[in-house]
Amino acid sequence: MSVQKLKLISLIGPVERFDDIAKCCLTSECFQPIRATKLTTGVKHLIPFETGNPYSELLEEIISVMDLAGIPKEQVQITDYDPDIDRQSARIDAFSARLSSLTEKISEIEKEISENEYSIKQLQPLIELDVEFDRLFSMQYVDVRFGKMPLTSYNNMIFFDSDTALSFVPLNSDKEYIWGIVLTPASQKAKADAVLSSLYFERIYISDKIHHTPQTSLQQLQSKNKELKAQLSELIKSRSDMTTLNQSDLVKAYSKYSFLSKCHDLRQFAMKSSSEFYLSGWIPERALPKFKKYISDDEDPKEVKFETPPTRIKNPWGIRFFEMFTEMYGLPGYNELDPTFLVALTYTIFFGIMFGDLGQGLVLMLGGILAWKLKKMKLGRIIAVIGLSSAVCGLFYGSIFGNEEIISGFSVLHGSNTLFILLFAAGFGVVLIGVAMILNIINGIRQHDPHKFLFSPNGICGFVFFFGNIIAALLTFLTEIRIYSAVYIILTTVLPLLLIFLGTPLTKLILRKEGAFKEKWGEYITENLFELFEVMLSFLSNVISYVRIGAFAVSHAGMMLVVTSMAAMLGGAGEIAVLIFGNIFVICLEGLIVGIQCLRLQFYEFFSRFYAGDGQPFKPFS
Repeated sequence: MSVQKLKLISLIGPVERFDDIAKCCLTSECFQPIRATKLTTGVKHLIPFETGNPYSELLEEIISVMDLAGIPKEQVQITDYDPDIDRQSARIDAFSARLSSLTEKISEIEKEISENEYSIKQLQPLIELDVEFDRLFSMQYVDVRFGKMPLTSYNNMIFFDSDTALSFVPLNSDKEYIWGIVLTPASQKAKADAVLSSLYFERIYISDKIHHTPQTSLQQLQSKNKELKAQLSELIKSRSDMTTLNQSDLVKAYSKYSFLSKCHDLRQFAMKSSSEFYLSGWIPERALPKFKKYISDDEDPKEVKFETPPTRIKNPWGIRFFEMFTEMYGLPGYNELDPTFLVALTYTIFFGIMFGDLGQGLVLMLGGILAWKLKKMKLGRIIAVIGLSSAVCGLFYGSIFGNEEIISGFSVLHGSNTLFILLFAAGFGVVLIGVAMILNIINGIRQHDPHKFLFSPNGICGFVFFFGNIIAALLTFLTEIRIYSAVYIILTTVLPLLLIFLGTPLTKLILRKEGAFKEKWGEYITENLFELFEVMLSFLSNVISYVRIGAFAVSHAGMMLVVTSMAAMLGGAGEIAVLIFGNIFVICLEGLIVGIQCLRLQFYEFFSRFYAGDGQPFKPFS
């Protein structure tokens, strides 16, 4: 649970040294700038730097050319590169012009090949026609069109009652369609269209470029495409060779001008006078000594006090991937504990208890590893961990793909075990509520908030009320010890609830704020009585909510019992099929539901008691 300590520093130095300092800030990759205006209020004769970026236009041109050439935009270390913008711009323009010309020619040839291939596809069914298209389409009094219709329509043409002079000459056919030529008097063209439409005739439009017979035109098009593809291959090779030749320079130019442009962007955070610049930002405390190595003694950073630092969390590798759950709720505030370790621990335990099966757990673990390694899914690592937890709990339950006869274990559905696991879940919930209260008290102390650690339902008063009554109740029901008395009730129930009730004015009194007891007491009493009732109800509902951990364990065991029972009833191949598909169904459906329920317990039952998650992320200039 690590929220890294940050320092707010200010850098002051000669204006002519600003670009060098900006490069140092960028190279260090640990400096998050803030607007200098926040810290220089009241300082006279300060003006902002000019905002125009001299590198942005060239950088945009480089990115455009790299996109056109298909060159990946990667950063490389630059030790020697000509920074002259005009010279580099001329080189980029020349390369862009050559590349655009080649790309345009390639697009034109690809388009012509595509059109020719479409025409070839049109001509193939008409190959039997031994008449030139120019002769057919030059007839003045006869309208000619090519197309296809369903075989059923062609077979029904003899029954078609029409006064339209129309002739269909078949040329080719397959199982569904027949291709042919339609001849009709030009004067009856409109009527012919209506008849053909009723016959589901689909017209084929012959390209204006085709003049000879279908067979001759087909040969010409195929020969032309062969020539075009040879030209296309040469052009693609030329473009590839030119790209390869210039790739290194383009990547260097992109890296160099990205760096310079980013450095120049730092000016928007700084202010300057006639001789000095002022720049401020956050930096991790541990990185400060290393950062000082990047700058000279003249610009030695000075620490500044500020109210709301950003948050940078850092956890060991084994639990780091659970940070995605923490961030879903919100980053911890700077003076707030990072709950990622507890999320990793409790989420893993919750899932294992609720979905305990050795075989299914190992399947989940394998699936998570594959998703992580092959698809680079962040969630895959979490699935692998909770799958292992499921397998361990399944070993304890004695369940392998729902079969509890292979190894002996704690059968969830056996005898009084069901009641035990439900009570265990409730006890687990009580412990976690206590942990959440302790964390809330620690957060309140760190944030100097008396109401949070003293008078809130999750502070010291709430802790005394909750556990005072839990302990007394357990002793009463499980032993012969009776500690309930008037004094005990006053100390563990009446006094804590009264302090929670008066929390707001008491906090103002401790912090010496005005108006501690100037509340509108009618409204205050009514509102806080309802809130107090809600507090007591929330303790009960939270404990009951944790019972779902045991309930889902019972539900999982019951569902697998149904699967194994159905499989046993079928026997043979049916048994194997039911076992396979039943396990797949349970892994997918119940695994998803349990995963969501575990997250719900984290957010609504655990986090809500101590965690605000209102931190702002630390985003270093990089």
